[in-house]
Parts: sequence; C-alpha cells; structure tokens
Amino acid sequence: MNRLLGHKRRASFDVNQPPSSFKVYYLGNVATSLTRGDGCADRPAKILWDMHVKNQGRLGRKLRLTVTNGGLQADSCIKVGATNEITLYCTNRIAYHLIASKLNPKMFIWVYRHVNVRSGLTTELRCHACLCSSESDAKSLLDLLHHQLQDSLREYVREKYRRQISRL
Repeated sequence: MNRLLGHKRRASFDVNQPPSSFKVYYLGNVATSLTRGDGCADRPAKILWDMHVKNQGRLGRKLRLTVTNGGLQADSCIKVGATNEITLYCTNRIAYHLIASKLNPKMFIWVYRHVNVRSGLTTELRCHACLCSSESDAKSLLDLLHHQLQDSLREYVREKYRRQISRL
C-alpha cells in the first residue's frame, strides 16, 4: 500500500558491526621466555592449569573478552563500585595465541609483551590463559583474533608504504 502511494520502504543495515565478545574465566598469567613455536606456552599453561585445579577455581575471575580493532579488551563482569575494570591487550604486543588442546580444549592462551615502566621500559613476556565456556567459543575467539592481527599487520604495512612513498 505504501509503495502505491509513493512511500519508499526504508531499509537499515549496520555499517560497523559490534565486536564479538565472549564470557570467559581468567586463570591468570605467568612469565615466559619463549614467544613462538609449538611448545612455547606448554609449560606456562600447565602451571596455570595446575594452579586452577589445585585451588578449585577460586583464584580466577570472570571476564568478558572482546576482539576489537585495537586488540583484546578484557572487561570485568563484576563491577566494583562505579568503575569497571577494562584492560586492553594491543595487537602489536600480542606475540602468540593458541588453544591448549592437550590440557583442555576450552583453554585459550595468548603471550603478551608487557612494558615494565619501573625497570627502564623493558619488556616482559607473560603468558595469559582463560577458560572459555565451550570449545567452539575458544576456536572462534582464536580465529577472530588471528584475522584481526592479520588485518592490523596489513594496515601497518600499507601505512608504512604510504609514508615511504610520500617522502620520495
């Protein structure tokens, strides 16, 4: 009826889709010395998993992990007072990410380069681990983060190339 009277049907779509977020149980982080390879996170992941089992999950906390353009954003699910704790793990500092299939297929792990301000801006490698609600959530989190890191690297190379061309 509206089309006969000259009214157009309005369509809507999302230009920017909201970033994907996952509810996880953060197990903690441990210092590590290796950044890449198949066995780089095995020992730290085993330490975190053993602590989780030993303490029956009392040391961890519930987080909402969101894969954004800037990297991984961790929001605390439990609000303390008026503020909400938000931690951003930047894409250029995430060294490695994987699923600990040997220990638990729901365990998502990433190795991050922390900047230690107290000791003269040195970097420290820390292995972070979280327990996803399902195995498919862990795999989709891994895939989303992998694609986001690839896009960020592509964008960085493109910008670097543009700057180099503009100098000439």
